[in-house]
Amino acid sequence: MAIPISARRDGANIMHCTGPDVCKTPMGSSMVPVPYMSMVALGSSVRTSRTVRNNGKQDFQLNSRALVVTGHEPGVGKGVKVSGYKSHALAKKGSKTVFSEGWAVVRDSDPAWINRPGPGGTEPHRTMGEEKVPILLAGSGGTPGNNRAQNRQVRALGKQYGLTDDQLEQLHEIITKQNYGFQEIKQIIIDEFGK
Repeated sequence: MAIPISARRDGANIMHCTGPDVCKTPMGSSMVPVPYMSMVALGSSVRTSRTVRNNGKQDFQLNSRALVVTGHEPGVGKGVKVSGYKSHALAKKGSKTVFSEGWAVVRDSDPAWINRPGPGGTEPHRTMGEEKVPILLAGSGGTPGNNRAQNRQVRALGKQYGLTDDQLEQLHEIITKQNYGFQEIKQIIIDEFGK
C-alpha cells in the first residue's frame, strides 16, 4: 500500500470530484441539471500553513481552502444539491496523527468537498494544552529544507518574544536535531525564558 503524500499549495496538486457535480445549466429558455466533472488546483489556496513547508511549498491543512473550482463553468444556475458555483473546495478529513500548526495535514486521497457555496468556518485546531500533539515538520529527519524552516521559525519567534542573541543561541542548542515544530518551539521559549 502506498504512503499518502501530504498536500501543499502547489498548482500541480489538485482535488477532483469522484462523481458528477450536477449544476443547473441554461438550455434554451430553461435551466436543466447537467453533470460536470469539477476540479481545483491547490496553487491558489488560502489559509495554508504560514510556517511549515512541504518541498518548499506551504502545507495544505484541514483548515485550508482551495479557490477557483473549474469544470462546471456552463452551470451558471449553481449546484443542484449545494448552491456553489466556481467557489471553494476543502478537505473533509485529514491525518489523525500528523499536524501542521495545529491543523491536521491533508493527504492524497483524503475526502474533499468541491464547489462549496463559501469558505466555511474555521476547522478544529489542536493545541499543546489539549494533549501532547507533536507539530511535525514535513519530511522530518534534519533535512536541509527542514533545518531552514526551523531556523525561520526560531527567528520569527525570537523577534516576536524579544529574545536576545544569547537567548537565540541557547534556543538553537536546545532544539538542534529535535525536529520540533512551531508550537513546540514556542512552548520551549515560554518555559525556558519565561516569556
